[in-house]
Amino acid sequence: MFYTGYLDFWFTDRPLVERVAAFAELGVHRFCVFAWRQVPLAELVAECRRHHAQLYSTFDADMGSLADPADNDKTLRTWAESLEMAEQYGISVLYIFSNQIDVIDSHERVQALSGNFSQAEQYANVLR
Repeated sequence: MFYTGYLDFWFTDRPLVERVAAFAELGVHRFCVFAWRQVPLAELVAECRRHHAQLYSTFDADMGSLADPADNDKTLRTWAESLEMAEQYGISVLYIFSNQIDVIDSHERVQALSGNFSQAEQYANVLR
């Protein structure tokens, strides 16, 4: 068993990259970060390596909705970009959500689908 540290939520009194050292001092050497496109990824991975640590997991906040057929092209394109990034930086785990989450008025909201799809239609598109 090992512990992972969520860089977005701990040691928030310092910049994201500097949080790696604080976790490493506690013996935590695998890290999760939300929304890889919005963070200084190369610097973060370099800092992890400097502390013999790993950026272990992340997800793409701009991936589109797996449940929405109108997002299929976007979702496949962004997932390919995420896989390429994960391979380049040695990230072991990528999370993907069934629906795009947007921040509206400081609240996370599930993005409206492009049509009135039943749950069965949404699940079928996810499994496609």
